[in-house]
Amino acid sequence: MYKRKDYYHERAKKEGYRSRAAYKLKEINKRFRLIRKGGYVLDLGCSPGGWMQVAREIVGERGYVLGMDKVRTLPLHYDNVDIIESDLEEFHTEMKFNVVLSDISPKIMGKRDIDQYRSYILAKKALEIAEKVLEDRGNFLVKIFQSEDVKSFSDDLMKRFGYVKFYRPRSTRKGSSEIYIICKSFKTSCL
Repeated sequence: MYKRKDYYHERAKKEGYRSRAAYKLKEINKRFRLIRKGGYVLDLGCSPGGWMQVAREIVGERGYVLGMDKVRTLPLHYDNVDIIESDLEEFHTEMKFNVVLSDISPKIMGKRDIDQYRSYILAKKALEIAEKVLEDRGNFLVKIFQSEDVKSFSDDLMKRFGYVKFYRPRSTRKGSSEIYIICKSFKTSCL
């Protein structure tokens, strides 16, 4: 059992972030430069909004951030940040993005193999959306729980992106099986 109010939780509260996950995205972006100033970012499963806050900081006033979640998410008060309440299955947009983020986690059932499989399904659905909305050479960041399915999922990613790397941020809770997959240089020609 993890301590809910750990260092990153307290730091997020103090620095005005909606979740400790903000530090995961900050660390990942500092290392891999997925999001850039002026970019267009789609954040799938955006609630409570920590990743949207970080994405907005990076893209600045000329960029745009669209958050999507089936859970109601409090708005961020910027002209260039919008939130859509939708399920992954029903989500649709005509917009194109430089980056698609997915920090979606399944509702944890406590049965490891079921939780891992549901995480894999959510990651696949996020990839389907990314394929529809990413610009050529766009980037994709997705969370998945480590399991047997990760290998076939990463094989799919390697066909679609020029660069694929697994990464576990320092702020990930000890004992968590989550891992992030960084994907850069989307190949629209592979579709």
